[in-house]
Amino acid sequence: MLNQSNKVFLYCAFLDYSTNEGVWSNEGCVRSDGNISYSVCMCNHLTNFAILMQVVHLELTAGHKMALSTIGYIGCSISIFCLAITLVTFAVLSSVSTIRNQRYHIHANLSFAILVAEILLLISARFDPGTLPCKITAVLLHFFFLSAFSWMLVEGLHLYSMVVKVFGSEGSKHFYYYSIGW
Repeated sequence: MLNQSNKVFLYCAFLDYSTNEGVWSNEGCVRSDGNISYSVCMCNHLTNFAILMQVVHLELTAGHKMALSTIGYIGCSISIFCLAITLVTFAVLSSVSTIRNQRYHIHANLSFAILVAEILLLISARFDPGTLPCKITAVLLHFFFLSAFSWMLVEGLHLYSMVVKVFGSEGSKHFYYYSIGW
């Protein structure tokens, strides 16, 4: 982390759950060795993480908080709108054409997973941290974002079967794809 005098300050820290909030602390941890590319941290206790980071509280101004919030809401709203258009396009194309292959199903499920995750991301800002609705939303958010990554894996597997394993890839693999994706 560079400050105004262009000096680098390296800290060893851990995630402290003793206050039930999970805050970063450097209590009991010292940086014993290292340079700019690596560090050796020594702690006198067992921790959840021992990492290299700046443990200086950064206070954002009200203007910066408002700008970040506005950018987040606008970006998520545009993403939700475009994903909804994508899903409608997939639905129209699959109903009017004879192209009902596995690619459309994979892309539609990927788009749906990202769409639901983005909607949950917008909703999650309304809940107070630590409440039951916040925890449920967090679990669902993790599920749908992980599901999006799984559908990307399915896309890679499908492309592999279409390009590398050309023979024998004509059969339907919907069951396998859905079980991996969701």
